[in-house]
Amino acid sequence: MNETIKTLLERRSIRKYKPEQIKEQQLEAILEAGMYAPSGANQQSALFVVVQEKEMIKKLSAMNAAVLERISILITMHQL
Repeated sequence: MNETIKTLLERRSIRKYKPEQIKEQQLEAILEAGMYAPSGANQQSALFVVVQEKEMIKKLSAMNAAVLERISILITMHQL
């Protein structure tokens, strides 16, 4: 089987992470791979924000949840 197809088929979503950070070299490799990833009609320039501080991640998560809740309310109101 093609190695790329095999990798895609074996891919899994992870919801539980280890507490330690990845090595700087690994992070750079991931970011470089992302720079080569396709975008819709090749119209979007890549922008990556790396957040490694646990407190900042918690704050961003809470902000994201609040925005999604507001969007859900607006969609519900629009459907009425």
